Amino acid sequence: MAKYSEEFGRLLEGIANEADAIALKYFRTADLQIEQKRDGSRVTQADKNVEVMARERVAASGLPLDVLGEEMGGSGANAPAGARARLIIDPIDGTEEFSRGIPTFGTLMGIEKDGEIVAAFVSAPGLHSRWWAYKGEGAYRDGVRLHVSDTATLAKSMVFSTGTGRARIRWTRRGSENISTAQGTAVRSADSGSTCLWRRARWKLRWTGHRSPGIWRR
Repeated sequence: MAKYSEEFGRLLEGIANEADAIALKYFRTADLQIEQKRDGSRVTQADKNVEVMARERVAASGLPLDVLGEEMGGSGANAPAGARARLIIDPIDGTEEFSRGIPTFGTLMGIEKDGEIVAAFVSAPGLHSRWWAYKGEGAYRDGVRLHVSDTATLAKSMVFSTGTGRARIRWTRRGSENISTAQGTAVRSADSGSTCLWRRARWKLRWTGHRSPGIWRR
């Protein structure tokens, strides 16, 4: 049986390479065009161009894949298990940060097959880092295999929360106070919704397994 890295690795890496180039072409430039979506979040021509490129690469690959993307939609977020395999992509996660010249953004991709995530790939060109994982093959950051932390207790750990906006600020403050009071745990926050997802590469990026109609809510 072929490994998932052999089946999908070349496609995901190729999309990531071109996505990096597109994003960096507009990052911190006067050419960046910012629009507001219906939900109030930002979108740029870089977001749109990355998703168009990804769809073209999937079509050219010959792989039997559908595409579900943040900007252009696709097969429904609640498609039944056993349906045709699909690439799920957020072309630029962290558009708010990207549009403000903050380097904590990246392209998030996952392959769903037979109702489960079998491959995931994250590229963060502003941080010069990548994370990837394939079912049964482990998770990696820049070629180094990842593992779960050896820290055994919450009191000795650090809780890291991310994100911007009033809702996230309220959650961060409330959660920080509760955790710190109960466990004496150090709590840090950073203004990037995407950083949290990148850290999830250590657990094989199960973000793509979320089956809510609000899959793209941030």
